[in-house]
Amino acid sequence: MTASTPSAPPARIRIILIEDQTLVAEGIVAVLRQIAGVEIAKVFPSASAALAEEALLRGVDLALVDFHLGKKEEEKRLCELHERVPSIRWIWLSGAVSTASLLQIEALHFHGFVHKDDSSGHLRDAVLAVMNGRAYHSPTARALLDEVVRSPLSVAKILSTREQEILALVGQGLTNEDIAAILSLSASTVQTHRRNVMGKLGLHTSVALQAYAQQGGFADAPTPIPSAPPTS
Repeated sequence: MTASTPSAPPARIRIILIEDQTLVAEGIVAVLRQIAGVEIAKVFPSASAALAEEALLRGVDLALVDFHLGKKEEEKRLCELHERVPSIRWIWLSGAVSTASLLQIEALHFHGFVHKDDSSGHLRDAVLAVMNGRAYHSPTARALLDEVVRSPLSVAKILSTREQEILALVGQGLTNEDIAAILSLSASTVQTHRRNVMGKLGLHTSVALQAYAQQGGFADAPTPIPSAPPTS
């Protein structure tokens, strides 16, 4: 079977920018205007402001978002934007990146990530790639994401010790009952931990959680020795 070739990006690309610093926004807009076919629909200071103009958003192809993930209210507004206008594609722009924020990119529906340490040419490449149906990460962004995926230590900043144990055992394909016996917990407590881990990692299914643990090497962590009967 021959893989299909992605279609070319549209001749016109309508973009909104969510950026709360005027000088930074002007610089980003200047770069975007050098891309053939790009039309800047509007610059918004926040996702909340964008939500107030839903009619305008219906004709937008791409949203560029520059903000620090971790601002819970903005994250909620972004999720709401995605739900209201699912046709929009998203690129995250940032220079302040934490392990926790990197793990939220998928949960917040970003199709691309351009780090501010990379050149403006990567912003152009990101716009064209994402509008052509491909994910795009600039070199610095890719290196950061790879580090998160490969290093079992990186999740230490967002998962408790117990949650890391649960993640490792889930990666080994164990059931809640198996894990409960190993960690001397009740199956319901294990299920609660599993649900919390999925929430923190932005994962939505047990299959995705197991795959994450295996691909990141967490499943290779030492398994605790079974001890006393399980308790809650």
